[in-house]
Amino acid sequence: MYEKTVHHEKFEKTAFEEASAALELILENRESGKEQALLSLARAQEEHDFPALSRSWYAIGTSKVRQGNFHEAISVAELARKDIVAHFGQDRQIPEILNLLGTAYQHLGFSDISITYFLEALRALRKDSNLGEKISLLNNIGLAMNDLGQFGKALEYLRRALALCVGPSPTLAQIHANIGSSLAESGRSEEALSTLDMAIKMAREQESEFVLCDALDMRGKALCALHRPEEAEKAYLEAIEIHAKTGDTMFVADTHMHLGELRMFLGRTEEAVEIFARLLDVEPERQSFLLRGRLFTLQAQALESLGRWEEASASRRAYMQLEVQGALSRGREKFLDNRVSEEQEKILALEIRLRQRAESVMRIQRSFIETLASITELRDIGTGSHIRRSSHYVGLLARELLSTGKINITDEQLDGYITLACLHDIGK
Repeated sequence: MYEKTVHHEKFEKTAFEEASAALELILENRESGKEQALLSLARAQEEHDFPALSRSWYAIGTSKVRQGNFHEAISVAELARKDIVAHFGQDRQIPEILNLLGTAYQHLGFSDISITYFLEALRALRKDSNLGEKISLLNNIGLAMNDLGQFGKALEYLRRALALCVGPSPTLAQIHANIGSSLAESGRSEEALSTLDMAIKMAREQESEFVLCDALDMRGKALCALHRPEEAEKAYLEAIEIHAKTGDTMFVADTHMHLGELRMFLGRTEEAVEIFARLLDVEPERQSFLLRGRLFTLQAQALESLGRWEEASASRRAYMQLEVQGALSRGREKFLDNRVSEEQEKILALEIRLRQRAESVMRIQRSFIETLASITELRDIGTGSHIRRSSHYVGLLARELLSTGKINITDEQLDGYITLACLHDIGK
């Protein structure tokens, strides 16, 4: 489905940089993002570039999430895992792919499952991993905790993400917005409003329309809690207007729902019913169980207040049917997730044993090679010194090439090259 062969001549950017640029375009709702992600995927496959391959698949999966195709995003994650096994011969725990799975399940309303993937991704991060990956994961864990009503933990993770941000950026604005949301949800509306105003100011300065819409929506909720409905409606309408300009049809649903709730509160119930009906006239696969369930409940309440009992009853039945479907789906996903976790534990135990055995073999080999080099030094001090200097120079050159991105090798491979360099004059 995503396989594509491209012959490359000369590039100004590395494959990883191209994949990262594609991801940025996707996050900005640019149509060209997915096409660029597919091109960077083909290049990464051809160049056997693991970081670029992971980032390309993550970008493709993120495009599915942004379109509301959450189940397709999960399928992309599975394709990514198979592709990485095919190219690198091992089933790695890839933080970006785990992050993608967590995000997809979170949007489907399974925040408890999503947290499992986010935490696993956080553990799988290398010490030298991109700081942005860690910020993204901490932010996502905070959002999932917020969905589960664990506001104290949500704020803890969000503030950890905030502490890692360097300089003004859309990410910094988004985390401020998420902190404001968590504060509002926990009843700290005045504090939330102050934080959200800061996020809105940052988003305007960074010209980040997605973050701006998100922050305006959350501001509207905080203003509602403070009984300032006119200001809240103004915030919602501005967010909806910006969403319309950017062509976003998924995330605007939340704002429309909040606007419908506000109009019910203001007694404009007919308008609210129209909003809920329009939102529910969307493919169910493109909405989370959580959102859809909330819409059916609100629709029933609005219809009941208008005395439209049969229609209200139909909304209640639809809600109950959705609840049953959601419970079955959650049960299935949890069962599969537990089975996967058990298999992963077995694989991890086996990998540890194999790694220990491999390290033992490597120590024996290294000792043998160093002994041969020592024997050479006993026979000829000049040659022996030359062998050790050559080995040292190989290490210096390899580390320099590695730091500039001109070669892509693991620490184990680097140690192997340094050790084997001792053998280049062994015949003497």
